[in-house]
Amino acid sequence: MMFVINIVLFIFFILIGGLGAFYAVEPGVFVGLTFAPWQFFKMGYNNQIYLLLTLICAAGGTFFLINMGSSWVVLILFVFLQLFNLWKYFAPDLEKENHNQNSA
Repeated sequence: MMFVINIVLFIFFILIGGLGAFYAVEPGVFVGLTFAPWQFFKMGYNNQIYLLLTLICAAGGTFFLINMGSSWVVLILFVFLQLFNLWKYFAPDLEKENHNQNSA
């Protein structure tokens, strides 16, 4: 059941981000492109696809550079959340390295 909910939310966030970019609605782009990778991560698919999706969504930051001119706070928050998405990608590898160093 949770898997189905995650798929529905993933599709919802992709639609929100895409329609937000099409209609130049900044909150839609922000929400859609920030939360779509999180839902994909929860589904447990291949980490390489998650990284690719995160990088594609992070490229959406150019939308904020073009359309938001003076609102740097939203751009900074968007970049911070995309860095958090990348951290979620690299965290399991770092945790394994720390565990291997502590057990040695």
